[in-house]
Amino acid sequence: MVNAGGGSWNTVEEMSTDQWRDMIGTNLDGAFHTVHRALPLLRANPWAQLIGISSDSAQFSFPTRGAYCAAKAGLASLLETVRRETRDTGLRVSTVSLSRVDTYFRGKQPGTRPEALSIEDAALVVSGIFTLPWRVEIRDIEASAITSTFGPYPEHCGDREGPRP
Repeated sequence: MVNAGGGSWNTVEEMSTDQWRDMIGTNLDGAFHTVHRALPLLRANPWAQLIGISSDSAQFSFPTRGAYCAAKAGLASLLETVRRETRDTGLRVSTVSLSRVDTYFRGKQPGTRPEALSIEDAALVVSGIFTLPWRVEIRDIEASAITSTFGPYPEHCGDREGPRP
């Protein structure tokens, strides 16, 4: 699984070259190095599964997130390239694009964004991919909490809690 992420928001005009390199380095270069090292192992295991964790920022250009958005769009392209380059091996490649997740991202603490996906919610989405039969490839998943948004649009249904199982 490829899951590197870090973010600091700044306009393109105000962003330093070091900030740009840091964002691309963490979010895209880190993914490249992980995939590059993992590919020989994945190729050796028929029907192996590679999952890359992306963001709604790959599809939507948010103001002040230029480097982060560019890196996540690059991750999506990298994963699609790997899919095409390894098609003959049966490697299954999935991109999971999540919206807000209640994690430590950008210095936050779990529990401070109750409207977002929980860490457990995100883990269930990802782990579900591993339970599928070998012949099923989930290429792309976009996931958000019903109480949050995917992208910049105010589409959430409010702050009410859903039914308990």
